[in-house]
Amino acid sequence: MVTHDNRFDISIFRRGKMPFFLLLFTLVTACTPTTGSSLSSSSLSETSSSSETSSSSSESSSNSSSSSSAYSVPSSSISMTSYSTAITGSSVFTLGSAGNYLSSETNSTELNVYSIEMHDQYGDATLFDYGNYEILVDGGAQADGPYVKAVLDTYVTDHVLDMLVVTHAHSDHYGGLASTSTWSNITNITNIVDYGYTGANYTSGYRSIRSSYVSKGSEYHPITELIMHSDGIYHISERMSLQFLNTNCYVAPGGTASDPNTTSICFLLTFDNTVFYMNGDSTVDTDTGVRSNYPGLISADQVVVSKGAHHGSASNGSNGRTFLQVFLKPDYVFISGAIDLVNQTASGVVEVQHPYYAAIHNFSLHTDQVYWNGINGTLTMHSDGAAITMTGATRTLDYYVQGVVVNRASEKNITIFQSQWYLNYLVP
Repeated sequence: MVTHDNRFDISIFRRGKMPFFLLLFTLVTACTPTTGSSLSSSSLSETSSSSETSSSSSESSSNSSSSSSAYSVPSSSISMTSYSTAITGSSVFTLGSAGNYLSSETNSTELNVYSIEMHDQYGDATLFDYGNYEILVDGGAQADGPYVKAVLDTYVTDHVLDMLVVTHAHSDHYGGLASTSTWSNITNITNIVDYGYTGANYTSGYRSIRSSYVSKGSEYHPITELIMHSDGIYHISERMSLQFLNTNCYVAPGGTASDPNTTSICFLLTFDNTVFYMNGDSTVDTDTGVRSNYPGLISADQVVVSKGAHHGSASNGSNGRTFLQVFLKPDYVFISGAIDLVNQTASGVVEVQHPYYAAIHNFSLHTDQVYWNGINGTLTMHSDGAAITMTGATRTLDYYVQGVVVNRASEKNITIFQSQWYLNYLVP
């Protein structure tokens, strides 16, 4: 458990020259990449996949008629680390610092990251476990709640979750968080960071849970607030930090999102020489903003683990070749998404689903270390700070090839390229 009292003080805007609502209004613009940073039309076309469109429709915007108001850096001359000073004249809140870390873990502590096996269509939930400091990113669909709860109960032994990040307002990312039963053994959440905008009523269950923990003392920041009034970096320990990234596509509180996927929160967690890039269901617009704002984000000597965006989709430019090969250059990719119910019978995989070949092919151009929790079961990614090991727990759902069930245990530690799923159903 970690406690700190660096709470955001909104009263500073009442004392200052500009009211908070007016400050937000002046900073809210359309979600467009910074001038000169757009990907070429050829790089966009190579990442699109028309075969995905119909089966991805349930994850696309629930507010298609709404306009999107998103925050954008006003000038490329303003660095991310000095942005809060440029806006307010002084840093409004801090997120820990060197020598004043959020975690008391010793330098001997190692990091485990769990990509939790999903049991409903799509689904995404990841737990970072660093000694007694835990970060949960998303919570899967409603049906995944019991499985997320089991992981929390196993690893959050002090009953305090140190950080919850909810990347965007789609139910396969927040649905498992919306039930009180998921949280029955979690007495408090120290920090909550989420997409911030209200959206439709479909987020009311999660927002009720969030309000409950805030009333108990949780420190809550919508992502736009975090980006505007800090450098976005949580200094967790001498070895580990988490940096929230400005994508130019976040939506301010009170706004609505025409495409929640594009508003996905992105962050980089650095543990010594290993880094984890988390991206929700990001699209080409999201990725372009990150490339533009953070050109030197990742160094050549770092070991990079990336979540495959949007459950391994290539629609709307997700997992594009240019972003992967020129900017991110992942050494490992992990994908989250359930085996769809229709594909669990002896008839075999009868319906195309996530992950899609187009995205997996894009990953393969840079690495052959691509894993899917649908094949491996809950996936453990262990970092000692220098190297990564990937271990599956064995999946709990079946799929068939030519009427014969594929042995679960035989695929728990393999890459997707070695799986019967890939060899029988994904290779063109």
